[in-house]
Amino acid sequence: MNTSKVFEQNFSATKFWFESGKMTSGSRANLDLSLSGINGINGGVSLFGICPGEIDKSGESEEPLKLINIIYQGITYEQNPIVYPNPNIENPNGTARLQIGGISSDGHKITDIVGMKNSDEVGPLQGKIIVFNRVNECTYTMDVFDYDNNIENFETQSMVVSCSATTTGKPRKNGRKFGVLEV
Repeated sequence: MNTSKVFEQNFSATKFWFESGKMTSGSRANLDLSLSGINGINGGVSLFGICPGEIDKSGESEEPLKLINIIYQGITYEQNPIVYPNPNIENPNGTARLQIGGISSDGHKITDIVGMKNSDEVGPLQGKIIVFNRVNECTYTMDVFDYDNNIENFETQSMVVSCSATTTGKPRKNGRKFGVLEV
């Protein structure tokens, strides 16, 4: 893995990807964003321009860390919050979360397309590679790729590949990989 470039506090990538894993929430449309990566690299949340060190982890703030618009299959879905879950109410597992649940201008929810319909099936975002391409500070295109057929290619093409880490900098058990394709 190429981890020679350390993300700086104000680092903002243009194109980046995440392993989705099982995802969280009932619709399986919440993407965990690590606060720290291995080898001293900031976590995946920093790729959206959020400084992990400035996140309020007390549970006192109810404001999202950031609201983003996601363009998926040519449609813009607004108001997808990136949050740090309140540790007094739910188990934040040490990660922020991108809640992919925005609504288009004509009232359609992105979860109608990417959300899981019932708990017996695998959701369309689970076990995939999700690629974000920054259009501007608050708008990103999102593309979804099959994991098994593409992970090696994404790792090879990335400038940086990391995975979520513990507070001691070691890879988390089941830590999800993330990478930077363009800065």
